[in-house]
Amino acid sequence: MTATTRARTDATPVVPESIESPQAKLVYVYLAQERDASVDDLADALGLRKLGLFDVISTLEADGHVERHGAERVSVTT
Repeated sequence: MTATTRARTDATPVVPESIESPQAKLVYVYLAQERDASVDDLADALGLRKLGLFDVISTLEADGHVERHGAERVSVTT
């Protein structure tokens, strides 16, 4: 593993029952697998629009499922 390679988990994440939106579930699973991502990473990987992602991330953050790191990076809370 090189210094620029992010750690990735291969375990299947369990989506909390409180996450109901299909887009929010998709974002949560992606972040649980990848550990963290930028909004651009999420948009590219999931085929979602950035504008919609900001709403999804805000909801997940308000519910305590993810946390922001600066203006662009997001990760699942541990």
